Amino acid sequence: MSDQPTILTIAGSDPSGGAGIQADLKTIEAHRGFGTSVITALTAQNTLGVQGVWEMSVEAVFKQLTCLVDDLPPKAIKTGMLASSPIIQALIQALSEKYSLPIHNSSSTSTSGPQTNSTQLPPLPPLIIDPVSVSTSRHSLLSPSAINDLVFDFLPLCYIVTPNALEAEMIVNCLRARSGSSPSASMSTFGSAPRSNAGSALSEEVLGKVIKDTEDDTGVRVKDLKSMIEVGTEILAFLQSENRGEVDAEKGVLVKGGHVPLTTSAFKAQFRALKKEEVGSGLEVEVVWDGNTLEADSNEEGEDGDFVEILSAYRQTLVKAKQGDFTPTQAKSNSTNPDITSPEPPVEVEVKEDECIVDVLLSSTNDKEGVQATLFVAPSIKSRSTHGTGCTLSAAIASNVGHGKSMKEAVQQGIEYVQYALITAQAKGQGNGPLNHQCMTIPRPLPLPTLQNPHPFMSFLLRSSPGEWKGYVRHPFVLQLGKGTLPVECFRHYIIQDWHYLRHYARAHALAASKTSDFEEIKAFSEISLHIARESTMHVEFCKSFGITMEEMLASTESPANYSYSQYILDVGHRGDVLELVVAVLSCLVGYGEVGLYLRRKIAERSEGFILEGNRYRRWIEDYSGADYQGAVTRGIESLEQRIVKEQPSPARLERLVRIWRDCVRLETNFWQMGLDLS
Repeated sequence: MSDQPTILTIAGSDPSGGAGIQADLKTIEAHRGFGTSVITALTAQNTLGVQGVWEMSVEAVFKQLTCLVDDLPPKAIKTGMLASSPIIQALIQALSEKYSLPIHNSSSTSTSGPQTNSTQLPPLPPLIIDPVSVSTSRHSLLSPSAINDLVFDFLPLCYIVTPNALEAEMIVNCLRARSGSSPSASMSTFGSAPRSNAGSALSEEVLGKVIKDTEDDTGVRVKDLKSMIEVGTEILAFLQSENRGEVDAEKGVLVKGGHVPLTTSAFKAQFRALKKEEVGSGLEVEVVWDGNTLEADSNEEGEDGDFVEILSAYRQTLVKAKQGDFTPTQAKSNSTNPDITSPEPPVEVEVKEDECIVDVLLSSTNDKEGVQATLFVAPSIKSRSTHGTGCTLSAAIASNVGHGKSMKEAVQQGIEYVQYALITAQAKGQGNGPLNHQCMTIPRPLPLPTLQNPHPFMSFLLRSSPGEWKGYVRHPFVLQLGKGTLPVECFRHYIIQDWHYLRHYARAHALAASKTSDFEEIKAFSEISLHIARESTMHVEFCKSFGITMEEMLASTESPANYSYSQYILDVGHRGDVLELVVAVLSCLVGYGEVGLYLRRKIAERSEGFILEGNRYRRWIEDYSGADYQGAVTRGIESLEQRIVKEQPSPARLERLVRIWRDCVRLETNFWQMGLDLS
């Protein structure tokens, strides 16, 4: 595979640089692709609006596409504004001459649609269609005939289609008009949709009604999570039904949620309701929450699908900062590497922690029998630099696909790129300005911290170990602590072993002090060791409250789980450097902070069984959920992110750090299990 795949964009121009082929080419270049373009329309526009549109001739569009494919065959293709029915048919004709297309019957009265499937031609590269057809004000951007051809002739060729909520409504209104039905999709019908009358174009009268229903908001309505999934599933079923000759070809529908803002609490409530209806429906749901994949279908007691609370709590301290004070971890230049620079602070950007945007990807399940819904949830970003987000996202997805990434990876990384481009955008012009397409210009394995994601390395570690992390911070030992049902002999065994562990924890920080030549770091690590030594005295007093004497503690031996964990940390410290040692002790610091926040929340919500009053482990819960310990976690994460920004670790270095992190998370889990097993 080429290191710089050719990515073709077919769209209109935007001389202001924020959308259209200009945005596409910037995005493709940012993703290490080589961008080529076919222009469908010229526009006169700036950040205040569009002042003129001139369609390209059919001949010009046809010739642009065929000559590019002959010389620079693309690894992926994306489309944006297609302007008119003749241009759509010209594109289909050009593609049919160069590629073997999925067989389908053209609904247009034109005979230019592909009628045969030549086995002598190469297969069509993955086609990502941004079905630009409805403005934010619900005004149709295409003629009735163009909408007909877009939906019934062009969409069946796609790999992924990326409608926003309004465009999804338009497409489904068309599908239902042609099928002669207006079904109310339900959970029991996921994976199926009314069969269209292939080959029959909608009349001008019917198309006019479809457009009016969409513009007047009187047809299909996408207003919440459930309706996003329903319309996406209906579109997916249509694409699969039209995909004759390639029954197993993968198809995806990404319903963008920018027009369906939700509060975080509303999303969780709608999601729980959705899960109740999911059983037996053929729908499988996965949640990617702010970049972290959650096992949302877990039915474990006490599990609500969100097991990364610590980062949200940490981010809130930064979100509250004024924009002018924004300096988390990234300096404007890096003294150790002046070529690595950070973007200027964003202008007029606000991250809404209590509001979220949900983008829904619908695809087939692995067995092809059901529908996989992947919900990408991220904080809502309020900014006036949003022009071209749809173009940018589809171009990013196409670029990722061109690099060989899976559908889910391509979409997730595309969404993350747009989020980063939004949060780092600078105000341009007097109206709605462009995103910062250059946010990835300097390749680095990790993005720099931003206000929206101030802890990219910590997030990276958590994404690398979702199963291990969940097993650690939602261990039965933890749940029983929160409910006060943990057998006291298990807790006694645990805190005796924890006293032994504290010695090694202090030694690890003293070792870190010996491995650095920076006086401030020597001081910081030494102070941590001294703090742990003082904490050990308090730990002895805590043990006394459970009837454990100092003599009993001294006479005890380290358990195998304890010994293997502590020796692993010290071995990492002796063999590696300071950063590796910091990562080795990180799972203890952050994990206990996560557990503290989780138990505090479950108790505050009065979740069944979780109690504080009358809980013999109340002090333990209050200590790890309290301000002192949570402050230490915040400082630890901040220090770690600063260290990562300073070093900018290579991919190989990151792989080593991830291995250390995952090993320690597993060893921490074994520590809980040791307590339960009295081993």
